[in-house]
Amino acid sequence: MPLKPTARLKGFTLVEILVVIAVMSVFAAALFAVFARVREAGRRTVCASNLKQLALGMQQYIGDNSGTYPVMRGPSGATPSEANRIYAMTGPLGWSYSIAPYIGSDQNFHCPSQPRRSPEIHLSSQVDYTFNFSALNQLVPSIDGSFHYIVRQPDGRYGRFSMRGRGEADLAAPAKTWMNADTTDINAGGSPLQGAAGATAHSGSANHSFADGHTKWLTPQGIKAMERSAGNPPFFPFSP
Repeated sequence: MPLKPTARLKGFTLVEILVVIAVMSVFAAALFAVFARVREAGRRTVCASNLKQLALGMQQYIGDNSGTYPVMRGPSGATPSEANRIYAMTGPLGWSYSIAPYIGSDQNFHCPSQPRRSPEIHLSSQVDYTFNFSALNQLVPSIDGSFHYIVRQPDGRYGRFSMRGRGEADLAAPAKTWMNADTTDINAGGSPLQGAAGATAHSGSANHSFADGHTKWLTPQGIKAMERSAGNPPFFPFSP
């Protein structure tokens, strides 16, 4: 009886193995991108929750302080050169220190997408959210010697001006007036010299809290358009 020929086992060629590896790499890259987006969405949600807590704390502070907002920072006693047209003075205590007693945890002052810095929340430069002082504060002539700015007035003379919390009732459109934005750059967030916020902490956009208590994720263009339409009083009492 003749023997049947033995079947030859066919293996994978090098080309086939390389094709399989390439396909698996594409799938792995796609999965990693999905996981990264999911993680970022989670961080953005935590950040929005932080801003909601800050908004609630801000409203409680306002209720306890005759309906006025906290100031960006406390005044300084240092004397700057009056050669500057505008000279910003910043003291040690910030808005975050003012509302801290109303906030459940210091973690609410830190965005999970930002590298952790100093835990000293009494310094507004050490928290991850900026404060819209150009809308929520105003400059008034100093009467007690403390000041934030030395400003050249329309008559050419320099005057000392103090920052004061604006009254909640003074806001023309609370739902369009942002209070805190997700950025560590205080000049990008509400500076009367540079304009609206340009925060991009989360996928090219950022979370913002508003004076009516709600929070929203907005692009820099979106928040600038909203700020222009808010119609709030100017920060400076005149054009410096």
